[in-house]
Amino acid sequence: MKAAVLTGRRNIVVMEVDDPSCARDEIIIRTERCGICRTDRKAYHSGQRDLNMPRVLGHEIAGCVREAGKDFASFAPGDRVVIHPGLICGTCGYCGDGRDNLCDGMRIIGFNEDGGFQEYIKLNKRDEANILRIPASLASDMAALSEPMACAVHQKKMIGLSSGRVLIVGSGALGILSAKLWGASGAVETVIVDINPKKIKIASEIGLDACAGEDFAEKFPKTYFDAALVCCPTNDGLKTGIGYLKKGGALGFFSGLTDTSMETSLLNEVHYRELRVYGSYGCSLSDTKDALNLLPGVDLPGRLITEIDLEGVAGRLENIETDDIFTQIKYI
Repeated sequence: MKAAVLTGRRNIVVMEVDDPSCARDEIIIRTERCGICRTDRKAYHSGQRDLNMPRVLGHEIAGCVREAGKDFASFAPGDRVVIHPGLICGTCGYCGDGRDNLCDGMRIIGFNEDGGFQEYIKLNKRDEANILRIPASLASDMAALSEPMACAVHQKKMIGLSSGRVLIVGSGALGILSAKLWGASGAVETVIVDINPKKIKIASEIGLDACAGEDFAEKFPKTYFDAALVCCPTNDGLKTGIGYLKKGGALGFFSGLTDTSMETSLLNEVHYRELRVYGSYGCSLSDTKDALNLLPGVDLPGRLITEIDLEGVAGRLENIETDDIFTQIKYI
């Protein structure tokens, strides 16, 4: 089979590797779609804290079962599935509390274990809970969005807002899915802002209330929003989120910052205006299950998904600044 292997920073090689064999306690999944996200690009350019190389990246995976060992009686060849990427221990306190996204012993597909930038993936019986069936009404390209959608679900649960005004900073994959998720609640006014006019145009075309630059500043006063979700990795994005929050507002902080310098005056705003800050890391298994149930009802034009083949992965990761919202490797 073919795999795109990250052998070092900014060096991916598409190569032939051995097809996996299947023992009785193993299952082999044929990859149909695998998303490329900003975290993959970060790993390619500068590494990532959970990344061990050489490694096959890719954690937004939809596929079908090619072969299931005897211990996998609940699955059969041809079953359509997604893989929740966090392979948890199941025994630590976080797992026991249902916060398995914080598991002390987590192994992450695409970082600690080889991921979806290859034609087949093999999992062990101990990770069976991470294999989730795709609803019959959900196409594979949409099913591959279950991981970023689950991250949006997780952040929404953390904020817990049932009414009011929500600002989403950044109209990439997480921003678009978050806007769709929050917008489904009629009790919440949702606005998305981005410095990229092309992305704002796309967001507007799919029915979202979206603004860029001066238009946003003219339309909305400071301290207007009850919650702000920062879905981009820039200090300016974080400043925008904090600046437009009401006193007592909630800040959802999902994206890690690429620029680690930070003005203390910005953090003082958390103090003076009693802002509530909710860190949001990844997603839990239950979030992914929720995402799979929600995605069939999400109206997302297929043209937002850019398809490439495995040979095009290196070029896509190199071009980190892109106007595309969703990019997926298409195998079938």
